[in-house]
Amino acid sequence: MSASSPHVVLVANARMPSRRAQSVQLAQAARGYHRAGARVTLLHARRRDTPGGRPAAEVLGELLSSGADADCAELVAIPCVDWIDAVPRPLQFAPARAQEWSFGRGAARWVERNAPGALVIARDVEVAHRLRGRAGVAWEVHRVPGGRLRRRWAAEALAAGVRPIAISSGVAEDLAHPELGARDVPVEHDA
Repeated sequence: MSASSPHVVLVANARMPSRRAQSVQLAQAARGYHRAGARVTLLHARRRDTPGGRPAAEVLGELLSSGADADCAELVAIPCVDWIDAVPRPLQFAPARAQEWSFGRGAARWVERNAPGALVIARDVEVAHRLRGRAGVAWEVHRVPGGRLRRRWAAEALAAGVRPIAISSGVAEDLAHPELGARDVPVEHDA
């Protein structure tokens, strides 16, 4: 891609690589933006049980099940607090929130330092909230947050100009709740 190509930064608190649908969908989205002529950077969580250090083309080629467009994105692993699996399942709420929060903070800092003027598409309310007020930020909403704090973050992000993109008409309807106030939300099915 040339220096004049638009820069798209996809941000998701996901493991890369992973056989989970989210990682495959992210690779497919990166490939789609790349084919449309954009320079793509994919920010993902550096989790302690995910192997790192592999070339981006190898990881993306594996997720895309072919070598076609395997060089479609730069992968950037964002460090985060990760001790979720170190505690029994009933006690994982606080570690999970700490992981989400630390990833959101780290990803937003990376965007602010390294991607001025880029279009940012975040899958996590923590990232959308931290980047509120910045031009060119979209929040790909898979589920409207239910907890009070995360719901307040969603409302603040939307009020500050973060553009929501719902993955279903049901999510778009949830975003129209008076507390959130999102109107005319586009629906783009995942990947």
